Amino acid sequence: MITIAVGIEDNADETALNLYNDFEKNGVVLSYDKYDTPEEAIDAVASGLADEAWIIPADLSDIVREFAINNKVSTPIQIYARESSVVQFFLRELLEARLFKYISREVFEQFSYDNLGAVTADYSSYIREEKIFRLYEMGDEEEEIQPSYIMAPLRGLIALWMMIAAIASAMYYIHDKKNGLFIYWKTKSEFL
Repeated sequence: MITIAVGIEDNADETALNLYNDFEKNGVVLSYDKYDTPEEAIDAVASGLADEAWIIPADLSDIVREFAINNKVSTPIQIYARESSVVQFFLRELLEARLFKYISREVFEQFSYDNLGAVTADYSSYIREEKIFRLYEMGDEEEEIQPSYIMAPLRGLIALWMMIAAIASAMYYIHDKKNGLFIYWKTKSEFL
């Protein structure tokens, strides 16, 4: 299990608290620990209690609003990690996916205000909570298959093993062909 230390600079910021609640609600494989100060979260990474620390700035609501208006970020979310790996890129994608909900709302409101003079529609009417993809298994009863986060790495390892086996067999074929182990006999029939 991957542990992420979340340090929120301002515990009164509504967007920061909602973002942390989103983390808690959707934590399947990840464990989120909330720390009172950013220094405590960074110390948790340094001492090995957490794999990564996310430091959420004090005025996240204003930062999101400024990004929607000016396309600039004054104070980014700071990420501290013990080592850089593929898992760190995956974790950043998860963080950006959670932030997208708040950024898209501000961009929608800013776009509506700039082009129409006022916000004409409610953003929540555009949100779809349903899944984009559904997976069903053929059989007597069509029952939706829930994604398994444990099986995903296993499938990747099996695919990697198959690719290595294919490359090895191709190398053996080329080696045997160079050594003349594959001799084609001409037959009298042109059709064979």
